[in-house]
Amino acid sequence: MKSNKQIKILKEALEEKAAHVQLLKESLLQTRVESADALAAADKEHRIMARKQKLEYESALKKLQDGMEKLLSDKKMLVEKVEELVQKLREAESKHMGAIQALQQRQTVEIARTKQIAAAAEKVRREKWVERQTARIKELTVKGLEPELTRLNLQHENKVAQIQASHSRELQAQVEAEGKRVDELRSAMLKEKDEELARERTLISERFERQIAEERAMMEIRCERLKEEANSEAARLQANWTSQKEMLIAQAWQEAQRVQALHDQQILLLEEKKQAEIAAAKEELREEQAAWLTAQNRKNAELLAAKQQELKEQRDKEIERAIERLESEERRSKAEQEKETENKIQRLRDQQRAMLADRDLNEKLLQARLAEAQKGLQESEQQLLAAKANESRLKQELCISEQRVQALEGEHSRIKDIVEKQYAKQVADLERQIAEMKINRDAELEQVHTRLKGVLEKKDQCIEQMKAQESELAKRCKHLETLLGR
Repeated sequence: MKSNKQIKILKEALEEKAAHVQLLKESLLQTRVESADALAAADKEHRIMARKQKLEYESALKKLQDGMEKLLSDKKMLVEKVEELVQKLREAESKHMGAIQALQQRQTVEIARTKQIAAAAEKVRREKWVERQTARIKELTVKGLEPELTRLNLQHENKVAQIQASHSRELQAQVEAEGKRVDELRSAMLKEKDEELARERTLISERFERQIAEERAMMEIRCERLKEEANSEAARLQANWTSQKEMLIAQAWQEAQRVQALHDQQILLLEEKKQAEIAAAKEELREEQAAWLTAQNRKNAELLAAKQQELKEQRDKEIERAIERLESEERRSKAEQEKETENKIQRLRDQQRAMLADRDLNEKLLQARLAEAQKGLQESEQQLLAAKANESRLKQELCISEQRVQALEGEHSRIKDIVEKQYAKQVADLERQIAEMKINRDAELEQVHTRLKGVLEKKDQCIEQMKAQESELAKRCKHLETLLGR
């Protein structure tokens, strides 16, 4: 009965231990559920943050793309404006050239008309002079004066030739003066055209430079703003990710430490309780054995004194068998309990390893996501570097365009200087030629005036001689008439 009672006590102890183990299992299950919920919540939050970061990266990338497209469209618009301005310059140049050609044509027509008018006037004047001289010669014609008339006619023809030559020279001088006036008009037109082109080019250059400066300033402001936004966003995301990673790692480590401490504490409590129960069971068994031995000895002494040795031997055998059986049951129970405890501990360790493996896997997933986010950040940085490279390329193209414009302006200035020098040289040559022609004309006019004066004096002398001869002839005629009358 005592053995059954001990077995019952041991069974109750085992049931109590089983209930305690069940409580530990439920506690571990609850801990696992809480850990899984925490990991799921962290995973969900990380996914939300990753989605948000992806949207923010896409928004930043969209801003960069929009900025690049706007820069390209602005560049295209500036190129179109430059082409339009070049076309306007070409049209203005062709318009000025057409005006110059029309002026040259009008000048040619005016010179031809002036030549015709001068020739007609000279012809009329010559005819009138010939008529006057003919009438005068007819009035002075006398048969005895034919040699003198022939001489005067030859002299008149020479004078006419001289007057024609002088008129040709004057006409040539007028033509040259008209050509000079046309050259002056051409120079004035070219100067006006160059000034207009210079003003237009200056206005276009100033407007173009102002637009380029404004676009460059706006582009630099946009690039700086995008760069600052990208840097701040990257720093914020990196800080958030670092803090979240550290927080998750700290939480996971704290949870693991807490579970490990709880597990170690529970194992220690189980071992202590088991050792206490085993010690109590052994002590109780010893006490029961001692009491049973005392009672059995007393009973055997009172009831079976004669058979004390036999009963003692039988009792010893029974005690030994009972002790062996109890010890065997105790060893078996202890082995079963130890095995069950070791199995439970092994299962707990397996569960802990599985939880740690899950956490390691989650940590690896988080690290992979972190690497992916860092890769996205690197791609964004590469895109930003590409945008900067594109900006540098655009700046280089703008510098090249400015250099080309400066080269064209320098070439235009050089050509303008050459043309101005050529025109100045031509004007100087024309002025020198005109001065020489004026001097020659003055000298020739002086010579012609001197010759005309001499001719007129000779003519007056001839007329006086002719008058004297006429008077002499009249006297002779009168004398002859008187003689004839007599």
